[in-house]
Amino acid sequence: EGAFDEACGSAGAVVAHLPELLALLRLLIDGTSWALRRAAAFSLLELSTVSHGALMRRPEAAELTRLAALVSDGRKMRERSVIVPKLQAAFGVPPASPPEPAHADA
Repeated sequence: EGAFDEACGSAGAVVAHLPELLALLRLLIDGTSWALRRAAAFSLLELSTVSHGALMRRPEAAELTRLAALVSDGRKMRERSVIVPKLQAAFGVPPASPPEPAHADA
């Protein structure tokens, strides 16, 4: 965030560091911290709007969408009811399917 702010929030700063940003977001999303998953979700939302959505027309858009789907899964996250619908709208991610109930063998 600091580098982004220093570059006046330009899309060029994001594109220059996009591989590092995607790797960091993957780590946060795969981690166990609810707070970091929430931060990653909000970061994805910010990235989807950089330069009026220009980033979403780059080849890396597929990875951003995949990360949005991962963070929208059924794992717990604070403010889930607020952020997940926004991610679904921004990235076209379908709602997570509810887990199938366990069947008891008799």
